[in-house]
Formats: sequence, structure tokens, C-alpha cells
Amino acid sequence: MNDSINEAELSLIAALRDAQPGFVSGEELADKLGVSRVSIKSRIDRLKEAGFEIDAVRRQGYTLVGEPEALHPLLLELELRALGTDIHWILLEECASTNDEAMRTLTDGARSPLVVISRKQSAGRGRLGRRWHSDDGGNLMLSFGVRPGKPPAFMQRFTVWVGLRLAAKLSAYSGVKVKAKWPNDLLIEGRKLAGILTEARLDSDRMRELILGLGLNINSAVDTWPVEVRSIATSLSHASGRRFSMSAATALVLNELVNAFDDYQNDNIDAEMQQLWDELSAINNQSVTISTYEGAVTGEVVGIDSTSALQLRLPTGEIKTYAAGDVSLSGNYQA
Repeated sequence: MNDSINEAELSLIAALRDAQPGFVSGEELADKLGVSRVSIKSRIDRLKEAGFEIDAVRRQGYTLVGEPEALHPLLLELELRALGTDIHWILLEECASTNDEAMRTLTDGARSPLVVISRKQSAGRGRLGRRWHSDDGGNLMLSFGVRPGKPPAFMQRFTVWVGLRLAAKLSAYSGVKVKAKWPNDLLIEGRKLAGILTEARLDSDRMRELILGLGLNINSAVDTWPVEVRSIATSLSHASGRRFSMSAATALVLNELVNAFDDYQNDNIDAEMQQLWDELSAINNQSVTISTYEGAVTGEVVGIDSTSALQLRLPTGEIKTYAAGDVSLSGNYQA
């Protein structure tokens, strides 16, 4: 949870939610929270200022009409508790990079797992130093930090595993098919929905801290993006035609990250990994070009091996394995 959460206000929102679509009296709320009715009124006023729509009717009490669509810490905490997700999270108004903030916070001794979320990033980055477009309140920008105590090879497979798990979860949540492009992108109909950047701090042959950064377009207004971004990217709302609660969507993502990490740590992923790859890989059995430090190679994707390295059948019939590289689909999304 977040240490700055006001438990009284959290209980107030929970009580209003439980009463929907009906009313709950000020007296009942005061008794529940152990405060005066005057205090309830002032708390209700603060919630209204924060974007909650709360109506008051004489002799009936208060009713919750609507909640802010934007990410709100109280709603995020309520959603996480409803999912049973125990994670320490921090919400920042702005930072240079959530990955950097998460690494610094973990290094300083914060509890693991940790999530750092920021409404804005001034220096968000993707793979190969690319910038993640992050000037929109409909984007979710976060970093998930853990202390795995595993060798560096853990990082590659974990990135692919998380991508596939998130693709499945977001598909079910939005009703739109989300696919994973090896090693670190999520796509909808070939357009980029999300990017993952995994970084680690090593101690001898072990990772002390592992940070998985995620940039996900949820309610982003595609028509406001730069032209060069619009042609290759999308958002959940644009693809599905509906808006989402940023708090509920964020809680869903955090819950899935925690569960995916737990399953990975328990070495309980082989069968599910293959099933998800067969169902949700954007490049399996596709002709792709992979760019590596040794040059570009074109071939057909035949799968991934036990380390999640990409297997490519070359025009000669030879199958080669690539642990890293930048993949482009022929005639489709360009990374």
C-alpha cells in the first residue's frame, strides 16, 4: 500500500461505493469513521474537489454518482485491496524516469516488490534509448522493482513472460485482442500499445535489483499525438471505443505484475508460457527482420527456446537463435 493513504477517507469512499446506487446517511458515516458529521461534510467537500461526484439529499444522506477517471490514490488503493494485492506503491506527480526512481528507492532499502508510478515523465525511455511519448494523462507510466537474487539470464525471459501475461490480461479487460511482440512490446492490430524496459543492478553474478518499466496507453487521445506517433501507436480506449478508470486499470496491471513475478519465481511457467506464446505472439510464424549488432537478418519465426530467445528459420532452412535484437514485421508495424 501507499504509506500516505488516509484510512478515514478510504473508508468513506468504500462506504459510499457499498451503498450505490442508494444513499448512506451522514450519521451512519460519522459512526463508521468515528468522527463528527461536520467532519464528514468537510471530507465530502474535499472529495468533490478531487473529482468525485457526490450528491446530498435531505433525510437520505449522500450518494456516489461518479468517480474521477484519472488515476486517484484512494481509488487505486481500494482496487488493489479488492484484488488482494499487497504491494508498496508510490505515486509521483512528475519525475525524470520511473525506472531511475524505482532503482534509487529499492537501493535505499524500500520494501520489495515496489511500484513507482508517475503522472508525467520528463526523460522516460524505451529500448535503445528511444523516448516514450508521455505527455498525456491517459498514459500509465510505472516501474515494478524487485530483488530477485537471480542470475542475469532471469531478466530476458521475465520480460517476455510479463509481456505475454499482460497481453492476456488486457485482452480480457478491454475486449480487444492485445498481442506481444518479442521481446518487449504490446500491440493492437500492429500498432504499439505498450513498451517494456527491464534494467538490473548486478552484484557479482546475481541481480540485486531488477526494474521493469512499463509505458501503457490507456485513455490516451490518439488524435493529439505527434503525427509520427499516431501512425504507429494506439491506446486501449481508441481501439475499444470506450473509456477506462485509470485507477482500476492500474490496479489490474499491478496485480498481474505481482502474480507474474510470483509464478516466475516458483518456476511454474513453462506450459503457460508456450500456450500464451501460441495464442498471443504477434510474430510467431511471421516473416520478420531482426536487427542485431552483427547486422540485419530476415526469416520466419518458429518460436522461442527455454530461455525465451527467438528462433528464426532462415531462407537456407537453417534455424538460428537470437537472445537479443530489434524485430520488425514485414509490411506491418515497424519497431
